[in-house]
Amino acid sequence: MKVSQSLRLFALLLFLMAVMNQDYLVAGEKILVPANMQETLADLEESLPGLDLVFLGSEESSKLETDYDAIISLRSYGIPAQELLRMSKKLRWVHSFSAGVENVVHIPELRDSDIILTNAKIVQGPEIGDHTFGLLLLLTRNLKHYERAMDEGWIGRAIHPTYPS
Repeated sequence: MKVSQSLRLFALLLFLMAVMNQDYLVAGEKILVPANMQETLADLEESLPGLDLVFLGSEESSKLETDYDAIISLRSYGIPAQELLRMSKKLRWVHSFSAGVENVVHIPELRDSDIILTNAKIVQGPEIGDHTFGLLLLLTRNLKHYERAMDEGWIGRAIHPTYPS
């Protein structure tokens, strides 16, 4: 089975939650997951038959229930995160796909509770670093000039970029 890095992280998080408390993941526990992940998580759903993965999109917010044990990505269901947290009475875990959690950690219903908050910092760290160095090279080597030159057919002629002062 070919598994993406984010899917491996999701599976790892489920495993860690089970290790932290042996009876945490029991049959029938409900995890709310964004609808666009249903195909990606099909293998995971088959390998963990005791979990009830509920896939909902933002257009299906009327189908939200109040008995989720975990929520993946608070901002994917068409209602404010604070309201979703308030209505989830059994909630014990929230996972954010972003590297930072500044957009949710300030919510009192999350901050002042025993709900575990995890994020994708480990997954996105190397990509953010690569992107940062790419932007640095773009700026310090004036790569925009070369891009324009390629569009104009620069092969076979010398290019002398001008650097910002």
